[in-house]
Amino acid sequence: MWFSRFLSALLLSRTSSHYWATGRTLCVSLIAAPLLEIIASVFLGKALGAPLLDAVACRFILLGTVIISASTFTLSVVTDNTNGILPQVLTYRRFDTAYWCPHSTLSAFSGVLSGLVSIGALMLCFTPFSPIMTRACLLLPCTAVAGCALGFLCATCAPLTQDPFLLLNTFIAMLPLSTGALVPLHSYPAPLSALFMYFPFWHLISSIEAPQSDLFSYIFFEVVVSLVNCVLALFALYALRQRIRQGSHKKA
Repeated sequence: MWFSRFLSALLLSRTSSHYWATGRTLCVSLIAAPLLEIIASVFLGKALGAPLLDAVACRFILLGTVIISASTFTLSVVTDNTNGILPQVLTYRRFDTAYWCPHSTLSAFSGVLSGLVSIGALMLCFTPFSPIMTRACLLLPCTAVAGCALGFLCATCAPLTQDPFLLLNTFIAMLPLSTGALVPLHSYPAPLSALFMYFPFWHLISSIEAPQSDLFSYIFFEVVVSLVNCVLALFALYALRQRIRQGSHKKA
């Protein structure tokens, strides 16, 4: 019973996601657009004199994985809310894993797929067996899961705000700067560098160049951040259920 509902919700998630609407949309959204962004970041990094251009490209690949996973999750849930599906789900069950797990699965798969294609293209330009690329490949699943946690938070907050994409767009605009994807944080002014080190995803994206001894602590920090995002999302979900019960819920 649960598995059949899981499959139905997975199909629904695919239908609700704009990235998976058609084959052409899929190719443009998950392959062409990320590749063009990575190429642009490499050229910009070269113009700014950034060291290790392959590291710049890998940081942007991981950042793109986070953004695509979070965006896929948020877009699907916002579409479900617009179509009246999300209020029904929250009315019958407080937290329906058969609804939320398929959204997470498709979102994580979208991020990993985009990341793998980008790394494959990157190998044509740089040394195929670069240690940085190997580590970036291994970090893709962790990055996708962290992106899903962020997407869960943005998706549950979306129906509570006037602009359903406000939180997601804020993160998308802030992350390239706060993670040091283009220029490492140690090149920033000291106050900004100290501040951004406690922002989400800096540890995860910087772990492609971190010493092996620090890798566990970097990933553990992001695990804690993801758990915090999930807890905040559950609070937002509770507030949304209360609004639906009171009849004041509005579709995005």
